[in-house]
Amino acid sequence: MKSYELFAELASENRISILKALEKEPLKFTQLTSVIDATSPETSRQLNRLSKMDLIVKDGDGFYLLTPLGKLVVSSISNLETIAKKSDFFLHHNTSPIPPHLLKEIYSLKEVEVMEGVFVLVNRMTEIFEDIHEYAWYL
Repeated sequence: MKSYELFAELASENRISILKALEKEPLKFTQLTSVIDATSPETSRQLNRLSKMDLIVKDGDGFYLLTPLGKLVVSSISNLETIAKKSDFFLHHNTSPIPPHLLKEIYSLKEVEVMEGVFVLVNRMTEIFEDIHEYAWYL
C-alpha cells in the first residue's frame, strides 16, 4: 500500500466515522448505516473501500471490525487531526529541531497552551516545576 492510497481512504468523513465507531466495538451493517447517516448503497461502498485497504473485515456473524492495520491507522488519526487543528502553529514554527520520535507523539499537543511574553512563560514554568518539584531533578 502506498501512503497516498491510505490518505485517499482517510479523505472521507464517512470512512473516518466508520473506523472510529469500529474502534469502540464491532458493528453490523445497519448500525454502521446509522453511524454515518447514509443510504445502504453508500454505506456498502464505504465499507468495500475500507475492506479493500485491509482496514476492516467482516466476521462470520456479520460484524465489521478493525484489522490490526486498521487499529494502527485509527490510533494515528488523532495525530493528523491535531496537526490540522494546529496548522497555523506548524506554519509559523520550525519543528525540525524536534527529534522525529517526539513528533510521533504529536497527539500530546491536543491540550497545548500557547503563551506570549517572557514573564507569562516564566511564571507558568515556575508553577509546573512547583507541581513536579520532586521529579524535576530528572530534567
